[in-house]
Amino acid sequence: MRFEFWMLLVATTLALGCTDGGNGSPPCVDNDLDGYGDFCALGLDCDDADIDNWASCDSCVDTDGDSHFVGCDAFTTRLGPDCDPADGSTFIGAAAIEGPSACMTDGDGDGYGSTVAPMDGIAGTDCDDVDPNSFVTCDGSCQDADGDSFYVGCDAYASVEGPDCDDTDPYVSPGEPELADDAIDNDCDGSDLVAAMGPGVYVDNGNVSCTDSGEGSQSTPYCSLAPAIYDASVSTSNVFVTGGDYAVSNVRTSGSIPLRIYGGYDALWNRDLDSEVTNIDTEGAPSTVGLSCSQPVCIIDGVHVSRVNPAAINYGDVVFYVEEFGAFTRSTLTVETGDQFHFSIGTPEDNASISRAVVRDVDVRSTGRTPVVIGQLDYITLENSRISTEYASTSSVSLSVLNGNRVALRNNALHASGNGQVYLVELNGTDAISDVVNNSFSAPAGSFSAALRVRNHAELRLVNNAMEAGTPVSILTFAAAPTPQLTLRNNMMGDAAGVSTLSQFLFTTEGEYFDAAEINGCTACFDTGGNVDGDPEFPDPRGGDFSLSAGSPGIDGGVDPAAFVDWQSFAVDIDGFPRPVDGDGSLTAEWDIGAQEN
Repeated sequence: MRFEFWMLLVATTLALGCTDGGNGSPPCVDNDLDGYGDFCALGLDCDDADIDNWASCDSCVDTDGDSHFVGCDAFTTRLGPDCDPADGSTFIGAAAIEGPSACMTDGDGDGYGSTVAPMDGIAGTDCDDVDPNSFVTCDGSCQDADGDSFYVGCDAYASVEGPDCDDTDPYVSPGEPELADDAIDNDCDGSDLVAAMGPGVYVDNGNVSCTDSGEGSQSTPYCSLAPAIYDASVSTSNVFVTGGDYAVSNVRTSGSIPLRIYGGYDALWNRDLDSEVTNIDTEGAPSTVGLSCSQPVCIIDGVHVSRVNPAAINYGDVVFYVEEFGAFTRSTLTVETGDQFHFSIGTPEDNASISRAVVRDVDVRSTGRTPVVIGQLDYITLENSRISTEYASTSSVSLSVLNGNRVALRNNALHASGNGQVYLVELNGTDAISDVVNNSFSAPAGSFSAALRVRNHAELRLVNNAMEAGTPVSILTFAAAPTPQLTLRNNMMGDAAGVSTLSQFLFTTEGEYFDAAEINGCTACFDTGGNVDGDPEFPDPRGGDFSLSAGSPGIDGGVDPAAFVDWQSFAVDIDGFPRPVDGDGSLTAEWDIGAQEN
């Protein structure tokens, strides 16, 4: 019994000692399981937490930042080895589509290799290795001809939007809101929105079956706008309205569904904007909003907006108010404001945080001091619109743009007259950048102060604008120092009585410039040239006719704005006619100065 116990003890002791490999050495410590480590048979490990390195911990590097390494002992968790450690766009698999296992250069990251082979690799087929949108077709067909930021003819749409279903129309693209019954597929979804087909809610106060407690169908429409607007803001988003007079007061909407109001329909839901006039009267209690929209997209199209009793309105009242993305497009929106209220986009009553407003094809006629206010937005675009104000006393501003970081005014026509100080446009931002392109400004009578008054801008670019003044202090005034980086190209400035009565064209805190020659030689400006003196000779600016009379220096006197602003030029003028065209018989199509192309 004693002998058996001793033998068992010896055997157990020998078994426990076998972890040294049987030769009496300490056990191998290999934490990263690469076969190397302290007391391991293959050798020591310089970094026992890195499976790729045991002898080359200092040489395993990614020198060009392409996530492919060289100098490693293994490439288990790392990519490599890098076939060109000095070029971050060259490595095995760089052209992931064309050569996933080949050493190629793909400078634009489109998956296709450069036609120039790297030293230790092969050439690819990418004909333009700096443009991720072109790799097969590099003949310039990848373009945005109509300037709406949507491209056609590209091999891919990696860094640009597209494809555009109509690259000849800037108001047709996948990013454009669909408008009803215009026989145009505005949003490129393959069809037009037709009221008779729906979807939508319907308003017809002339229908004997109308009711505000119904479903708003074609056969049983709503009688008034308010319930239809609330219904659409939570369901179909489209409101179709027949011709007639409708009233809204303090109607406010919110939610995630776009709101679109389309007027001008007959009883069978055919659209006739000429004979079926949808008038929205926004009369209400003093200091109220007629209609407020805070949807992600707000469209009002083919209607006339007015106040029936402007005498009951206090200053600051708003005819139509949009808190977010306002798109007023394609057909007709006419706004008539009284003495003390205005049409407002994006000036939030409750300091709402908003980002973008696009206002198009709006006709605003006013006797008020500030008929149009757009502000508190990151991006503001006003285009193809006419604004006219007849304010008889004190000062007035036809268009006030407040705190817009990025502003584009293009193809607009503004007219003002009055007995006080008149400013056609006031741009007030914080380090703002504004492009003012192909606009027409006219104030032929009254004590005129400036066509444009500018505050707090980093950059201002004026291209192809026609400016007519009565007795101006200046055409362009900067109200505070310093003057921004200023581009003045191919503008025409004058007055109805002749250019000799101009006090000055440009007034800045650093200096004054009295005519086009001085402007063209402005050394303090960033870029100038092509500016001309002369009366634009608008036939009837009060009536909305801003065409250039025969002999005007503005005919073919402009320049393609795309060379001076950040967006491509629109191929149409304020009325939708193509531009540029040959206006002087030279057989060469040139841009006109101003909003209308002759």
